[in-house]
Amino acid sequence: MRLKGDMSYLTISFLTTHYTALRPPILLPKNTSLGLFTPQATAHRIKSILKRAVDEDYNLWVLLHQTTDAVLRARQKELDQFGISFIEVGVLVVIQAIGEKATPSEISRRIFREPHSVSALLNRMEKRGLLRKTQDLDRKNLVRVSITEKGQQAYDKSTRRKSIRKIMSSLSEEERQQLRSCLEKLQNKAFKELTVEYKPPPLPQF
Repeated sequence: MRLKGDMSYLTISFLTTHYTALRPPILLPKNTSLGLFTPQATAHRIKSILKRAVDEDYNLWVLLHQTTDAVLRARQKELDQFGISFIEVGVLVVIQAIGEKATPSEISRRIFREPHSVSALLNRMEKRGLLRKTQDLDRKNLVRVSITEKGQQAYDKSTRRKSIRKIMSSLSEEERQQLRSCLEKLQNKAFKELTVEYKPPPLPQF
């Protein structure tokens, strides 16, 4: 066993017939002790540690998912009084940020949704009078998207964001910075796991 910083690394050339010449070294949690075990017992101990680490990762993922879902539900509850969904608000926010250059493909890229899903969403929003789609005068195969007066009114109401501020108020400024840092790390790692290299542009600042 060799130590590096406050993490312990274990390299075992032979544990059992199923654990031969492990490469690379197994990364064990801080202060993990294997004690005095036979090779077979040590192998079982390592499997148990790794399984627990995987379970903890999954539990953290579930917590992240549940938190996101709860925050979105609280936000949607607030938006229900205006008759608009949070995904529709997201589209209006993007159109406001882009301006006259807004297109279905750019909106899709900004809100990180599949083009066909965004196309259907824009059609529904157009039928509700929240936006309009027009052909570009110079490029006939290009569609521009703009906000209608009704859509602008919905957007203005959505900027109150009382539910978001109330939830986020539970965090100190330091905790917010830490959360932002952690989420950005997870976001960047998740993008690398996707089959298509993709990173959405920064969200518009308000």
